[in-house]
Amino acid sequence: MPAALNLVNARLRDFEHLRRNEVPLLVRRAGLDPAEQAELESLAPGACGFLSGIHAWYTGAPRYTASDVSFQE
Repeated sequence: MPAALNLVNARLRDFEHLRRNEVPLLVRRAGLDPAEQAELESLAPGACGFLSGIHAWYTGAPRYTASDVSFQE
């Protein structure tokens, strides 16, 4: 698997971990009220969509296929 795809997959896993595990802890620690929490949660779908688009690009673009060869002079 090309390095770029590995990096994107790792970022997706990290993002999901943050969204599911770390954000709720931060919300509680920060003492956000329900309106603030709802505003924060409203941003998650956009971030997920952005990351999904990046993943689709890297998995679908011929530039990042397994046959990708490093630049050589």
